[in-house]
Amino acid sequence: ATASCTLNATTGFPGLGASQTVVATYSPGFPAFGASSGNGSLTVTSAGTTTTLAADPQISTATFSVDLNAQVAATSPSLATPTGTVGFSANSTPIPACSGANAKPVTSTGLATCTYSFPTFADNQSISATYTPADASFTTSVSGNVRHDVKEVPSTTTIRSGTVPASGTYGDAYTIVATVASANSASSQQPTGRVVFSAGTVQCTGSLGSDGTATCTLIPPAGDPTRITATYQGDSTFGGSKDQVTSAITPATPEVTL
Repeated sequence: ATASCTLNATTGFPGLGASQTVVATYSPGFPAFGASSGNGSLTVTSAGTTTTLAADPQISTATFSVDLNAQVAATSPSLATPTGTVGFSANSTPIPACSGANAKPVTSTGLATCTYSFPTFADNQSISATYTPADASFTTSVSGNVRHDVKEVPSTTTIRSGTVPASGTYGDAYTIVATVASANSASSQQPTGRVVFSAGTVQCTGSLGSDGTATCTLIPPAGDPTRITATYQGDSTFGGSKDQVTSAITPATPEVTL
């Protein structure tokens, strides 16, 4: 006859690594049988773990928060929930608020979360998570690099009303002002960089100031209409945008002196 018993090694054994003694004692149910016991040895080792990482949302926007969720689990046959912390990295660089002394604790469900904002947009960025156990009961594990795409914040460009007259004469200098802003009202960032102003083949460039405006002076070619365009080229956070207005510019009348 055989009997079996399942023990939880996290509570049934006092330590790891050393050989543990297991004793089985038989208590007879009938006087015809005598009591007996036997023992054996068992070595309890650290439980292996896996760390799985996912981002929510799967595709984020530069400067906007994304939750990096690491799920830590013990490998079979262990049924225990790992304890400890998880450190997070973005593009192979530890995230200061989620690594080292700031590594995130593993909850009772095995989850650790880091809230992060990617400062720049680019596809195929990487995130990773490293689990560090609280003690020797579990082994460390790493998620490996997980791809994460970050999109640009959309922008708007507007030529300021009144800086481009409805009509003019060739040779008139137009001082044009363009305002560039985030198209996402939830963004607290201000676009930086340059705005290219163009009228036909004539171009000039203005740099964005702290107020989000760029200014440039050019002499547009004659035409009815002459299209004048302001094009924001974007930066590491914001995508480009443009605005266009027209002005009826007549050729200059030469003066003839006899």
